Amino acid sequence: NRERVISSANLQFVDRSNLNSKLNIDRDAGLQLRGKFKAGKMVILPTLAVSQGEGRNITSNNFGGYSYTGRVDFLPMGKFKKKGDYDSSDLHRESTPKLAFGVAFEYNDGAVRQGGQVGKFVRDSTGVYAENSLSTFFADAIFKYNGISIMSEYAIKTAEKEIRGTDRNFNTGSAFNIQMGYLFKNNVELAARYTTLKADDNGFSGLSDTDEITLGISKYVVGHSLKVQADISRISSPGDDEGGAIRFRTQVEMQF
Repeated sequence: NRERVISSANLQFVDRSNLNSKLNIDRDAGLQLRGKFKAGKMVILPTLAVSQGEGRNITSNNFGGYSYTGRVDFLPMGKFKKKGDYDSSDLHRESTPKLAFGVAFEYNDGAVRQGGQVGKFVRDSTGVYAENSLSTFFADAIFKYNGISIMSEYAIKTAEKEIRGTDRNFNTGSAFNIQMGYLFKNNVELAARYTTLKADDNGFSGLSDTDEITLGISKYVVGHSLKVQADISRISSPGDDEGGAIRFRTQVEMQF
């Protein structure tokens, strides 16, 4: 998904959203093929990949089959400044409106980890690794113009079989995330984000329904290379009579 491919050093908030945390497919070992085509002003960027399906740092004991991933990005208004379609904030202040949207699909044949390439290993009632084929779909878009940035994503992950693990289950469900910010001329940015996560209602999902509302402020001293960020979130679940939890985070980030 777009949010996962944005560098952790170039985020609009202190960390990525709950959509990315629970449903992304993350890194893997394999082969990738990229293309670039133009149709008038529009730029089309297709990507195909075949990978191991077990995630990073695992080079042996491949369970099940492989992971097959396809993605295509469309930039109908042309390219962003300095690859800004994979940078949350509009630090380059696009002088004309810019839009990018993309879709991706991944099929992980015989996964044994909660999220396919991520998460803990799932074992069945006999203690054996539980293989389950997972399908993940992403749709996302980002818009920028003159300091304004809007990014939205939708994700859904489904499993081929309903397997209840001994102590954990596969992370299946759907999520929606939208965030927007405005960068003032003094390089202070105010941003807001809403994320909702809904677990599969079959009782076999390792996820739980969660809503998050986040407000953030950033001061970019030297772009993303030196910045101060803080955000505050309200995290709630259905039936939470106490109004949910409050989370506050702050950081100073320096890149060399």
